Amino acid sequence: MASQSTRPAAVHSAASVLNVRRVTGKRMKVSLWLAILLFGSYMLFTLAVAFAPNFLATPVFGNTTLALVLAVVMIVVAWLFTLGYMRWANRYHDAACDDITREGTR
Repeated sequence: MASQSTRPAAVHSAASVLNVRRVTGKRMKVSLWLAILLFGSYMLFTLAVAFAPNFLATPVFGNTTLALVLAVVMIVVAWLFTLGYMRWANRYHDAACDDITREGTR
C-alpha cells in the first residue's frame, strides 16, 4: 500500500501568499478610510446637534432648516461611499482576487 502524502493538494508559493496579503491589505486600507470618513462625518453632525443647535436651526429656505439639509446630505454621502467602494471592489479587488485564483490553479 502506498503511503499517502500529508501535504495539501494545492501548495501555495511565497509569491502567492504575498499577493493575497497585498490584496487583503489594500482592501482593509480602502474600507478603513471610508469607515473613518463616514463615522467622522456622523460624529461631526452629532456634535453640531449637541453644541450648536441654534446654528442648525437656521432656516435655509421656507421652514427647512440647515439640520435637515445636512442630514439628507449625510445620507447621500453614505450612499456615494458605498457606490464608490463597490466600484473600486469590482474594478480592482475582484480582478486581483481572480489573478490570485488563476495563479493558484496553475
